[in-house]
Amino acid sequence: MARPATFLKRRSAFIPEGNGVSEIFGRELRANAGVRYVHTDQRVAGPVQVAAGLVDAIQDPSYEKVLPSLNLTYDVMNRVKLRFATSISMTRADAGSLSAGLTFSDQGAQVATAGNPNLKPYTSENIDLGGEYYTGGIGYVGLSYFRKNINGFTG
Repeated sequence: MARPATFLKRRSAFIPEGNGVSEIFGRELRANAGVRYVHTDQRVAGPVQVAAGLVDAIQDPSYEKVLPSLNLTYDVMNRVKLRFATSISMTRADAGSLSAGLTFSDQGAQVATAGNPNLKPYTSENIDLGGEYYTGGIGYVGLSYFRKNINGFTG
């Protein structure tokens, strides 16, 4: 029976945030801004078959990222709001993709799958722009545009 891969992760983060309200042309502008700094150290170990049997392949990757965000809401009229947001977000690769081991999926050892513990998280630069009209009851009509620029994704 094969040994499973093991993952150890130590992560530290620092997240300052600010909120504010101002007035432009007699209408309210609300703002929220923040920055998240993340540093992660990982230890990934997984079994690899060699002539002498199973041995653990061990990798110790690390990464750090700065992830800013800004959100603005402007009251154009009593029932109309414009929203703008921009941010950078981060997602770590799934555990199966990070596994340091090598797996053969057929008896003849012709097909193998290997993970890559040195995969870096992928990031997305995000922009959102929207408008909302509030009907006065419990509903509203909204229109939004968004753009996501994804970097480093491995499928």
